[in-house]
Amino acid sequence: MLSMSFTDAVLVIHGEHFAPGERVQAYIATSPFAGFEQFTLLGEATTDARGALTLTIEMLRRYLPNDNARMAHVIAQGSVTGFTASDEK
Repeated sequence: MLSMSFTDAVLVIHGEHFAPGERVQAYIATSPFAGFEQFTLLGEATTDARGALTLTIEMLRRYLPNDNARMAHVIAQGSVTGFTASDEK
């Protein structure tokens, strides 16, 4: 499961159901139909003992073309399980 909230300056991603201690990479695109090559790596985080994570990304606008901060599609992929979760706003 993945959820996100964002403002013009900050994106907060919450994820669950990954493996405990798993490294998870988060990516963003402005369309849910984007091919993987159109996603931009936001960052990565390590999950806690429950397999949950919170990742806060500052300066969100630099990741969104045309200053389109009203729509975003985020995916997170685990390095161990390969589990991929997504959310869009």
